[in-house]
Amino acid sequence: MFLKKTTIRKNGSTYEYYRIVEAYVDENGKRKHRHIQYVGLLAPEEAERLREDLRRRSRTHRKSGDSAPPERLPAALPLPTPETQPPDRPIYALIEAQLLSYAPHADKEWNMTDDDMLLLVREGRGTLQLAGRKLTLHAGVAVFCPAESGMYVMNEHHSPLLIDRIAFEMLAPSAEDGAYRRAEIRDMSPGVLDHSFPQRVLQLAQELRLAAERNEHALNVQSLFTQVISAFFQPQAIEATQETRRLMEQTVRYIQQHYREPITRDRLAARIGVSPEHFSRVFRRETGLSFVEYLGRARIRKGQELLQLTDKDLRVIAEETGFANDYYFSRKFKQYVGVPPTVYKKQPKRIAALMPHVTACLMAWDIVPALGIVGLWMEPWLTSYFRERLDWSSFRQGEWYSDKTLEWLAANPPDLIIVYREEYTESLWDIAPVLTIPEQCDDWREELLTLASAAGCVRQAEQWMTTFNEKAAEAQRRLDILQFRGDTFLIVKIVSGKCYVYGNLTSMGGCLVYDVLGLQPPPAVHRNIIERGLLNIYVPLEELPDYSADHIFLFNYHSHWLPDDCALLESDVWRGLPAVRNGRVYEPDSNVFYGYDPLSMDKQLDSLMGRLESHSG
Repeated sequence: MFLKKTTIRKNGSTYEYYRIVEAYVDENGKRKHRHIQYVGLLAPEEAERLREDLRRRSRTHRKSGDSAPPERLPAALPLPTPETQPPDRPIYALIEAQLLSYAPHADKEWNMTDDDMLLLVREGRGTLQLAGRKLTLHAGVAVFCPAESGMYVMNEHHSPLLIDRIAFEMLAPSAEDGAYRRAEIRDMSPGVLDHSFPQRVLQLAQELRLAAERNEHALNVQSLFTQVISAFFQPQAIEATQETRRLMEQTVRYIQQHYREPITRDRLAARIGVSPEHFSRVFRRETGLSFVEYLGRARIRKGQELLQLTDKDLRVIAEETGFANDYYFSRKFKQYVGVPPTVYKKQPKRIAALMPHVTACLMAWDIVPALGIVGLWMEPWLTSYFRERLDWSSFRQGEWYSDKTLEWLAANPPDLIIVYREEYTESLWDIAPVLTIPEQCDDWREELLTLASAAGCVRQAEQWMTTFNEKAAEAQRRLDILQFRGDTFLIVKIVSGKCYVYGNLTSMGGCLVYDVLGLQPPPAVHRNIIERGLLNIYVPLEELPDYSADHIFLFNYHSHWLPDDCALLESDVWRGLPAVRNGRVYEPDSNVFYGYDPLSMDKQLDSLMGRLESHSG
């Protein structure tokens, strides 16, 4: 075996990449080279060291009379240093390698990572909820989880689920001084990663973990990590994909923002700096439609949205969607949709709810969507309640933005898709009109009424709101009897051994505690979270006394990631908090407190009042 060099010139600079090859003679007697291992960019002195290592190994095998290659190839050298790395290339550094084991039928586990992370499934099957998607896990699957990702892991099967967890960071040169600093990986989306050699990657991941546990030389640990990471982060492939993505994202976004204007293919091609012919080829390849077809459909999609969500007449809708008049709009509308606009407006609408909260709200108002996301966050108690009271025969249960869900929607286009996350609307807009509701809203009542208006069930929503307001007023009277009005209340969630404090938005009962019941937050919560419009903030243990309160609502999520996940609750800092000292820590059922649909809000109110009243005695 020997080292083979490839020279690449880019942007006025020259880079030398290396791979290990082996000489052999084919059946025709010709001498050829067989690829053994990709090494990557090396400095001259590093390349020479690897050459010498290969020579030494070859001499050893010749002396032993064994002509076969060694069982384990020499590990790739460590990632390039800033001195040898091209100026536009990042480098990667290992933080931690750990084996996670989930028992059969283990409860779902909520975690959040500080660092970029690879999850490599070694054995078993399970489910991972990440970035709004439900991913199926099985041996060989690799998942990228960016820093600050929240996720559920669940093993619903009879055998253990084993996962290699590899935490790392990307370092990139600063534009100011060229120094390498931690940077965000922008070119990779959270989710399953493609790779060709799962068994080889799993073998390397095991060797990496064992080398780290044995505290082997940092050079060996880093070289193993290099081989693992290089299976997923190939700069050339990322750049090619990124260029196509950039082209399409710019084009589609522009069409969706300027559909009412006289847009032409030549104008868009010139805008992004490509020829009209190249633009047409790439556009059709990526969207499946010509530019003219896509623009026409985009205009009709907006027309469908306006017909459903507004009372504007056809003349105004035609003008706002880029048509010359309402006659031409009506003709094109029937061509695309199948019925005239006047008929379409009166028809019952088929709704796709791509969020468990939206699904739960619609079903609470006796509307069964054509497709709804139930997922892990729409809890079993809620699903059972709806199944007992509603006809689910026409209901299709989808998964969070999975390929199967998108394929079904494309084959069975609904009249309206309701989502929270705006980043998904561009792909969904190709299927049907999309209503995006903010995921966190200052006024949860207004959000519910907006949803009800889109679904045509304002009357049911207003009736529930009246009943709920009466129930809340009665709860406030009971709180006055308990003499809690001058006390302060804190909402704390513990995930992966870290403490997060919540404000008054729609998660973990924030809007219920501080808005509906009118309970008082500590000054630090009001100052650092509520006034800044944040959902929550991470609070280090040593700073937790700054958020001291008379009462604490605690949601504690236990974690496989930590040897002792109760350490925070056993610390002197936690035990010194006034609410803890006085026995005023309440632990409601966390499975009830993610949603803020009508049924969840009712159950949350009963839960909180039950715990407060039981402790007061």
